[in-house]
Amino acid sequence: MRILDAAARLFGQHGFMHVRTGAIAAAADVSEGTVFHHFGSKEGLLSEVAERYGRGFAGAMFEGVRPEDPLPDPDWTVRRAFAYVRHSDPSFGVFLLSDDPTTPGRARRANRQEIVNTLTRFLESWMARGLVRRLDPQVVAELLFGLVETALKECYARGQQEREEVYVREVAHAIRGMLEESTPLP
Repeated sequence: MRILDAAARLFGQHGFMHVRTGAIAAAADVSEGTVFHHFGSKEGLLSEVAERYGRGFAGAMFEGVRPEDPLPDPDWTVRRAFAYVRHSDPSFGVFLLSDDPTTPGRARRANRQEIVNTLTRFLESWMARGLVRRLDPQVVAELLFGLVETALKECYARGQQEREEVYVREVAHAIRGMLEESTPLP
């Protein structure tokens, strides 16, 4: 955990390419060999940090909600997503959201997959119980992730924090529309 925490902080502050594994090891108070033993490479470490961030993000969005529960208010879940990026480790969240070409795609995919998998499970449960119309849960989960990710990028990575409330409101409105207006599959 110390290695993951140090890596998240340093990657978020300096970017992936500018952080050496030795600096991560020093910040975590372990040997550099320990970093490689547990994660195999700097890219492997970044992927694990991104997966952990994705699990935390999805967990924050649906904290206390189970797939068998009623559909939560989209405003509530979107607010929780924004709060997670803003409060948990904002520098790493912004790092994952940035368009920095030096951030390996494997980390972005790991983060995205954790969140999409959670959304898919919820959508499947809600659809099975008739809480949302029949839809392709995987595709809708990917679209929902893209919508929230884009809003977070504009708000935090592009310096629009003063407009956070507008982003939250509009994303929640779009989610309501997607789930309420879903066209049944043939």
